[in-house]
Amino acid sequence: MSLAEVPQDVLLELVKQFDVADLLSFLSVCHGIRELQLQKSLWLHALVRIRDVEMHPLPLPSVEPLDTLSLEQLQHAARQANRLMKNFKSDSPSPARIHTLSVEHTHLSSIQGTNLIVTYALGAVSCWDIITS
Repeated sequence: MSLAEVPQDVLLELVKQFDVADLLSFLSVCHGIRELQLQKSLWLHALVRIRDVEMHPLPLPSVEPLDTLSLEQLQHAARQANRLMKNFKSDSPSPARIHTLSVEHTHLSSIQGTNLIVTYALGAVSCWDIITS
């Protein structure tokens, strides 16, 4: 039995175990497998895995529930998260966007896709969760 002959529901359960980089590579194997990318549950599971297992922030507003997003939005978020994770893990990561604000000798930066604010003042760096702080 070839991989393309495996029932889609079985393949779907299999690929839910992949990290997003492996998932994106696997989806490019052949046309039959590529059809899996039309399953919204695949992308929901991929984003939950990124957020909850890999502990990486999603490039989405934190207040928006994942299940309200369209298939295209889910796919885009997963691909963007993959690019961000690859950049972050590289030997020489480059910032995608930097927002800074100076308030009385304190520098503030937000971390995109999270509820985190990083402050720097007088040689000390602090990370703040603005939801719980």
